Amino acid sequence: HAGNKDEEASALLDALNDYLAKHPKSDFAGSIRSKKADILEKSVVYTLPSQVSTLMPITVDLRISNVDKIEVILLHSSSNDNRINYSQCRVVDSKTITVDKEFPFYEHRETVTFAPQTTFGKYSVTVKYHDSKGNVVTDTDYLPAMVVSNIAMFDISYPGLTRLFAVDANTGAPLKNVDMSTYERKRPTQTRKTNSEGYVPFKYMPNHYHM
Repeated sequence: HAGNKDEEASALLDALNDYLAKHPKSDFAGSIRSKKADILEKSVVYTLPSQVSTLMPITVDLRISNVDKIEVILLHSSSNDNRINYSQCRVVDSKTITVDKEFPFYEHRETVTFAPQTTFGKYSVTVKYHDSKGNVVTDTDYLPAMVVSNIAMFDISYPGLTRLFAVDANTGAPLKNVDMSTYERKRPTQTRKTNSEGYVPFKYMPNHYHM
């Protein structure tokens, strides 16, 4: 439980500080200072949905350790890659959150919500905060991708055959005449349109292709 971890870490930090105050030149002082740094290490882990529609707000879940102020930045990407670089993006919105807790603390959870985005495409999120030395920390490479689209896709596989379905992400209604393609190593191998029931069958080998 995070609360118990916080209490244990706080008690351990007090004990380490007490030891260093009494034995600053001990043979163990270096190791104890290293342990203190581990306890006070700052980190932010964040996740976002893989796809949302234009009617859905975007929620970002955060797990925070020892960071009291974080800027969460929503980005719109011009790249078609699944992993996104900050240099390929424009900033759409940002929100700053503060955490009012005594240090040290672990896995404090927060959720940031952005308004629905009406422009289709790929989006991502990054965070910005200060580390223990006061340096700005932000992720700029290999950012997670999220798609904003009103078309949702799913598949049902049979031996030697896969049916790919396209539906309205807001209503679940099947969508006709949606182009569906299979790729192998980024090379298109088949493209077909969905029928009136919103699906198209492919002779599709999951171990060798991706959608």
